Amino acid sequence: MKSIFNKADNEALISRINKLTAESQPLWGKMDVSQMLAHITTPLLVMKGEVKINFTLLGMLFGKSLKKKYLRDRGFGKNLPTHTKFKVVDSKQFAAEQKKFIELLQELLTKGTAIITKNKHPFFGNMSIQEWEDMMYLHVEHHLKQFGV
Repeated sequence: MKSIFNKADNEALISRINKLTAESQPLWGKMDVSQMLAHITTPLLVMKGEVKINFTLLGMLFGKSLKKKYLRDRGFGKNLPTHTKFKVVDSKQFAAEQKKFIELLQELLTKGTAIITKNKHPFFGNMSIQEWEDMMYLHVEHHLKQFGV
């Protein structure tokens, strides 16, 4: 499994992010490219423990089984519902969001998996370090594919 904490994988993600432009269009979904960059930043901040989002009732009911499904399937389907705290509906500035996300990826590479929180994921609940690592890579990968890079 590829990882945001692996140097080659991390650099490949940054290279793909650098191929995006403010005019990049999604192959599916409603977010523009700037909103997508803001959207994929938030779960990484949750993983670091910088952003705290309460565990949801839906997460209590379905989170564990969906976590297993996404990890088993190695990805997410198109147009899945998004936790309200991860939705980005306001306008964002592309260059700023791109820079912020790249800097976050670089920080994760430098600090390694020790940066991962012990807090519950707001939907998937308790996650091991490996589950956080896998899920965050899969989420970023999903959205980069959404924008064709």
